[in-house]
Amino acid sequence: EPPHRVTFVGRVRPTPPADDRPAVRMPDAAIAEAVGAYADKLARADAFSGVVLLARGGEPFFLNACGQANKDFRVPVRPEHLTGT
Repeated sequence: EPPHRVTFVGRVRPTPPADDRPAVRMPDAAIAEAVGAYADKLARADAFSGVVLLARGGEPFFLNACGQANKDFRVPVRPEHLTGT
């Protein structure tokens, strides 16, 4: 129901897998592709609007903005909307 409000801002820690298999290390490009596709899918479903930043060792390797910053005026989210970094 409008008005829409921000309900959470923060970092989410991943949950380790339930089984005992060792984790497979993915290349940064593969991670960026998978995360970008997932964020875009959520944005198309109107389930996410925001900026996704991925970094390793303090160096960013992926920056993607998706969704709308203002739905009333159809203003898209842009990377410069990222704050708190």
